[in-house]
Amino acid sequence: MKVKKFLASFILLLILSTTNNFCGVYKDRFIELYNNIKTNGCLSPEGLPYHSREKRIVEATDYGHCSTSEGISFLIWLEAMYDYITDNTSFSNLKNAWNLCETYYIPPASEQPNFAYNASKPASVVKEWRLPSSYPSAVDMDSPVGNDPIYSSVVSATGRNIPYLLHWYLDIDDWLGFGSAYQIGILGSGGRRIVKTNTFQRGPNESTWETIHHPSFDKYGTGTNGYVDLFVQSQSPQWRYTSAPDAEARIAQAMYWAELWATEKNALSTIQQEITKTRNLGHWMRYCLFDKYFRQIGNAGNAGNNYNSCHYLISWYIAWGGPVQNEGWGWIIGCHSAHNGYQNPLAAYYWANKNVPDWEKSLRTQLELARFIQVPQGHKGAGAFGGGVCNDYPDDDVQYTHPNAPTFTASTYTDGQLPIKYTHHPVYWDPGSNTWCGWQYWFSERLAQFYYLQPTNSTYLSDTYEILSNWMDLWAVPNFKVKISGNWYTADQLTVDDLRDTSVIEDVNIPVSFAKWDWLNPDDPQKSEPLDAPGEMQSTTRWQGWEGIGPGDPNYGAEVHAWGHDVGLIGAFVKCLIFYRQGLLKHNHTARFEPEFYKYLAKAILDTMWKNFKTDIGISAPEVRTDYIRFNDTNISTVYVPQTKQIPNLGTLQQGNRAFSETRPDYGEPIPPDYTFTYHRTWQQAAFALALGYYSLYEDRDETPKITLISPSTSTVLSGQVNIQASITDDFSLSKVELWIDNQKLFEETSFSTNSYMLVYDWDSTSVLDGTHTLKIVAVDSSTQTTQVEFRITIDNNPPPYVEILSPQDGSYVSGVVLINIRAEDDTDYITSVILRIYRGVVLVSSYTFTSEPYIFSWDTTNLSTTTAYRIQAVAYDNYNESSSTQVTVYIRRIENDSPPTINIISPASNSQFNIGDSINVYYIATDDIQIARIEFLINNEVKSYLTPLSTYYSSVWNIDTVNFSSGTYELKIQVVDSAGYNSYAFINVILVSSQPPSGDDEQPPSGDDEQQQLVEKKYIIITPNNDGINDKVVFSETYVFDVFTKDGFKVYSGESNVWEAKDYFGKIVPNGLYILKTNKNKVFFVLVAR
Repeated sequence: MKVKKFLASFILLLILSTTNNFCGVYKDRFIELYNNIKTNGCLSPEGLPYHSREKRIVEATDYGHCSTSEGISFLIWLEAMYDYITDNTSFSNLKNAWNLCETYYIPPASEQPNFAYNASKPASVVKEWRLPSSYPSAVDMDSPVGNDPIYSSVVSATGRNIPYLLHWYLDIDDWLGFGSAYQIGILGSGGRRIVKTNTFQRGPNESTWETIHHPSFDKYGTGTNGYVDLFVQSQSPQWRYTSAPDAEARIAQAMYWAELWATEKNALSTIQQEITKTRNLGHWMRYCLFDKYFRQIGNAGNAGNNYNSCHYLISWYIAWGGPVQNEGWGWIIGCHSAHNGYQNPLAAYYWANKNVPDWEKSLRTQLELARFIQVPQGHKGAGAFGGGVCNDYPDDDVQYTHPNAPTFTASTYTDGQLPIKYTHHPVYWDPGSNTWCGWQYWFSERLAQFYYLQPTNSTYLSDTYEILSNWMDLWAVPNFKVKISGNWYTADQLTVDDLRDTSVIEDVNIPVSFAKWDWLNPDDPQKSEPLDAPGEMQSTTRWQGWEGIGPGDPNYGAEVHAWGHDVGLIGAFVKCLIFYRQGLLKHNHTARFEPEFYKYLAKAILDTMWKNFKTDIGISAPEVRTDYIRFNDTNISTVYVPQTKQIPNLGTLQQGNRAFSETRPDYGEPIPPDYTFTYHRTWQQAAFALALGYYSLYEDRDETPKITLISPSTSTVLSGQVNIQASITDDFSLSKVELWIDNQKLFEETSFSTNSYMLVYDWDSTSVLDGTHTLKIVAVDSSTQTTQVEFRITIDNNPPPYVEILSPQDGSYVSGVVLINIRAEDDTDYITSVILRIYRGVVLVSSYTFTSEPYIFSWDTTNLSTTTAYRIQAVAYDNYNESSSTQVTVYIRRIENDSPPTINIISPASNSQFNIGDSINVYYIATDDIQIARIEFLINNEVKSYLTPLSTYYSSVWNIDTVNFSSGTYELKIQVVDSAGYNSYAFINVILVSSQPPSGDDEQPPSGDDEQQQLVEKKYIIITPNNDGINDKVVFSETYVFDVFTKDGFKVYSGESNVWEAKDYFGKIVPNGLYILKTNKNKVFFVLVAR
C-alpha cells in the first residue's frame, strides 16, 4: 500500500483556548541561564558551542575552545525549547542552530572529494592493537570484510552518495594551526579558521593524554606523509571523518520535541527543512548499527553477508574517508562495540516513525540490551547498567575473547547473527568507559522521555516501564544524597514533606563514578592497585582468561565510588524525575514512591544547585583535577610519537615518548596550585537549562488541559475506518472529554482515575460525504479550564491517483536523449492515462499521452536551447477522472564528443541450458566515455530492474532466480544509457528445462587446489600500475594462455602472452584488489593490484 503525499488534508486550526500559563520562577531561570550561555563566552563569534568557556580542560576533548558534535546537538535542543517557551513561532533560533550544524559539522562535498566507495568491499582492515606504541598499523588486505547491504538504499533515500553525518571535533580558534597550514576548513570572522580535526586512533588504551591531534583533511602540507602514517601505514594524502552517533541521536531526540512544540504552535511547516535533514541523518546513521568491517555478529572471523553483520545498536562511532586525489577508493566503517550509554530509544522511535529502515528493530534491540546488562535486584548496584557488547577485540588480545564470557542475543537477530559478547568497558579502557556514571543518566533520561511520550497501548511500554522503574527506584533515587542540617541523607530516606521547603536543604550530590574494578570483579584482591597507568586494563592476571563477571553471575554489580555536583548529569537526572513522574500518571503505573515525591525531589535539586552554584555567568561547581599531573609527568603516561612531524604552532614534534604538554600549543591558562577548577562546559549549562525548562512546562504551572493528537496521521487523506487517538492530560485533574465531527458529538467521557486520559475512537468516515470536515476535541479540567482543538480533515473514499517523476531529478542537468520515467498508481482505482507535458518557460514544447505502463518517454534535447529552464509535468488520471500532477525543472547541458556506451555480457554463453529453479548469474561490463546514467535488465523485452551507477566503468552480476519460470527459451538483455541519452544493449538466449543439467559455460574462478591437477604451482605478486614504469605489470618467464579472475570469481580478462598489464577486456586498468591468474601450465598467480 502506498502512502499518498500531503494534500492539505489535515490542518490544525486552534491549539489552546488560552495561552500557556507558566508560573514564573523556572521559566525565568531557564531564560536567564540561556542568556548566560549566549553571552558569557560559551559560544564562538560564529555562534558555535565551545566545549567550555575555559580553555584548559582535558577530558574526551583536550581544549576548551574546541567544539564537538555533542555540543551542537545540545544547542539545537536548547534553541528549540527557547523558541517554544518564548512563543517564537518562526523557530528561528532552532533553524539557525541547524544551519550552524550543517555548515560547520557536516563535511560539505568539497571536503569529501573523490569518494569512490564500493559497497561490496566497504573498507580494508586496519588491525587494532591494545597500546598506542603498536601503531602505525598495517593495512591487512587479506582479512575478511563483509558487504555493505544498505548503501544503495541510503543513497536513494537521501539523494546523496557521500555521508551526511556530523564530524565530532572542531578546532574553532585554529589553536592547532592546521587551518593556516593546510588552507582547509571554513573561514570564520576576523580571518579565523574552523578546522575539522581528530585525536583517538590507536586502540582501547589510548586515553586523551596519549593522543596526537591531526587534521581530518590531510593534504600533506607539512611533514613527511602528513599525519596519516602516525596511525596507518599509508602513503596516500587523504581525508577521514568520525561521527559520534549519540550526537546525531540527540538531535533526533531534540527534533521529536521540536515537532511536538511546533505542532502545538501551529508552526510545523516552518521547520519542515530541519525535519527532512534529521530524517536524512537517520538514514546515514544506520551505519552505526553494523559491525566495523561488516563481519558476522558473534563470529568476527567471518565476513558478514547482508544483515548478519547488523547488531542494531548505536555503536561508538561511524568513520569514513577517501583520497585527496582521484585514486578510485573510499571507505565507510561502523563499530564493533556498543555501549548502553549511547543508546537512545526516543531517537530510534522518532526515526522509525519517519519510516527510516532498521530503527524499529534497533529500538527493540536497545531495550533488550538494557534489560540484559541491568544489575538485578538483590545485587550490589541493583538497577545500574553494566557496559555493553563487543563483536571484536584488539588483535593482540587473545585472552579477552575467552569462551566463558557472557553473550547477548536479541530477538531481532534473525538474519544469521550469532550471540555477541558482553564487555564491561566498551571501546576504551583508560579509564574504563563504564566508570563514568554519565552513561547511566544519559541513557535513562532518553528512556524516561520515551516512556512518557509513547502511547499507553504501545508494545514497548511494559519493557520501558520495567527497565526505567528498576533504574530509578533501585539505583538512581536511593544513591542520590541530600544534606539537611549538616547531615547527609539518601533520597529514599526522605519524604515529600522533607523536600517541600527547599530553603532548609543545604546541598545535593549525585553519583559521578563507579569503583573502577567493580564491573570486572568486586572481590578482586588487586582492585586497590593504581589504575592510571597506560595499559592498565590488560596488565594484570585478571585477563588470563575470563576472571571478570557479567550478566548472569551472582556477583554481577558495582558500587558508587564518588559523588559530586556534575551540573550536566544533575540536569539529566532532573529530567528523569520529571518524565518518570509524568509517565506514571499518564500510564497509571505504580512506583516505589508516590508521584509527588519525584516532583519535589526534582524541585529540591534545581533550587539547591541554583542557590549554591549560580553566578552571573552560569552555573558551575568547583572540581579537583588531580589527573592534570599528566600534563608533564612522563612517569604516568606519555604520548607515543612513531615519527618526527612538523606541527603548526608547535614546530617539530620529535619521535619518541613525549610529555603531553610537548604535543599541544600553550593553553593560555595556568594550573592552580590546588588543581581546583570551576568549569562552564556548554553542554552542562544547556542540560541544566533544559531541566529548568521542562520543570516549568510540566511541574510549575496551572495550565489548561493539554491535547496531543496521536492519530490519524497529519500527512494522509482519510478514508474508510479512521482510528482517532488523542492523549489528554492536565496538571491536576480532568472533568470531561468530548469528541465532535462537525456539529455532531461522537463521544463523551466524564469519569477519570488519573489526570491523564487516552481517547480512542473508531469512526466510520463513510458516514459523511467526501470533502472537508471539522474534527474537534474538547477537554475540561476540574477548574473548568477548557481546551478545544479543531482540525480540518479531508475525507476522500475515492482518493486521486499518485504520480511521481522518477527521472530526471528536479534541478538536474540533462543532455542528449533523456529518458523521462514516470510512476503512477492508485490505491482503490486504476490509472486510465498519464499526460506528459514539457514546457520552456510557459511555452509548451512537447506532450505525450500514455494509456498503459511503462510511462517512459525518450526526450531528444540535442537541438534545444541551453539558455533557459525546462519544466516537465506529469498528470495522472484514474477511472473516476480524478487527477494528480507533479513536475520537475531541468536544465540542458551540451556534452561534446560523446560516444554511445558499451555493454558486454561475459558469461554465460548464449543458448546455455539451465534447470528450472537454477540461479543464473549474468556477468557483464559496461563503459562510457562520459558517464553511465542507467543500466536496465530485461527478460523478453520486459524491464525487470535497473540501477544508476553514475560512473564511467561498471561491472557486476545480474542474478536471475528461475524458480517461477516455465520451460522454454528466454532472451536476457542488458541495455545501457549514458548521461547524454545514447544507449547500447547486449543480449543472450538461455534455455530452461525441467530436468536437464546446465550445459552453459558458467565460469568459476580457479581454486588454486584443482583435484584433477596433482601439481599446481602458486605464486604471489604485488604490482602498482601507475604508469611510472616501475612494477606496472606482471611479467611471466614464458608465454601462457591464461584467464584473470577477481577474488569473487568474475573473469575480467583472457589472453595468451608473457605479460599481464593489469587491464581488463577493454584495455582499462582494473580497480585495486586481489586477482587470480590461472594458466594452461598448472601455474596459478595471485596478484595484488595496489595503485
